Amino acid sequence: MKILKKIIFTVTSLTILVGLLSVISGKRIPFTTGKTKYIVIKSAFFNRSDILKENAALLITDKKEIAENERLFLDNLTSGHACGYHYAIQFWQSPDKQIDDIPFNQECEEFLQNNSKIQSKMNGYIKQLETKPTHYIYNLCLSAAIEPDEVLKSFKDSGLYLFFMNKSSNRYASLTFSYLQVATLKEMTDRSKWQAEQDTNEKNATKKIKAIVDSVKMVSTIIEKSKISFPMQGFGRTIEHQAEITLKFKNGTDLQMIKSIIERNNGKIEIENNPLNYFIQLVDTSNNLEIVKEKLKDNKYVTGIYEYPQTK
Repeated sequence: MKILKKIIFTVTSLTILVGLLSVISGKRIPFTTGKTKYIVIKSAFFNRSDILKENAALLITDKKEIAENERLFLDNLTSGHACGYHYAIQFWQSPDKQIDDIPFNQECEEFLQNNSKIQSKMNGYIKQLETKPTHYIYNLCLSAAIEPDEVLKSFKDSGLYLFFMNKSSNRYASLTFSYLQVATLKEMTDRSKWQAEQDTNEKNATKKIKAIVDSVKMVSTIIEKSKISFPMQGFGRTIEHQAEITLKFKNGTDLQMIKSIIERNNGKIEIENNPLNYFIQLVDTSNNLEIVKEKLKDNKYVTGIYEYPQTK
């Protein structure tokens, strides 16, 4: 019995240790493979790419190829770079559930695992995108009042491939606001203390903007919120951190009341968005916009069709 307890303790300790090492190393929690049904490879629209057309894509549905790509890409990391992205490889479980969206730079990407295999595979995909894409992506315009489930139901058994690449939550009203945290530099001569003061100021900015969000939650339901970002940071005699976040709400929410709460707490409204429509992406074999329009002419929800990423 003592031996059994010792074995259980050892296994448990190792499991905890592996988990801690993953957190310390910054690795993502491993994805459960085997759930991907579709892979879409496309332009990342961030930097240059030489694909045949801006909306060109590859759609992979072959189970063997999907499984191989899951093993190569999922739960992998890159060594880091600062020269933009050219392409993206997206793993989808369903039209409204993306497993991962991995950006790829053709010139300076280096993966920590299976790098040579990934480079070879991506070079093959890129060459195909440049010469003979399997599919093309189209933006289908929908009224913001239409629920995504209704849209997907209207395409059931159509044989068409649809994906919410921009998230279905883009139909919701949103507010982007910021909070500026300013502190006077206390230690002017001892530089070793400067970083600690900057870290403290950033923490205070984060704490304050979270408090504002909590105040908003008391009067309205937040459908979705972004991560807190810092688009502006300053350091001199004063330390400045501008924290920013985007909140999404159901259409029809009293945004004026929410804006008042934010402003009373010294927040600043940066962007207000009340969308009348949103988009779902069609991945189709046709390279002809008119043919795609003909395919969708009887769908009552689609009010406009454009070559991705165009929206008008």
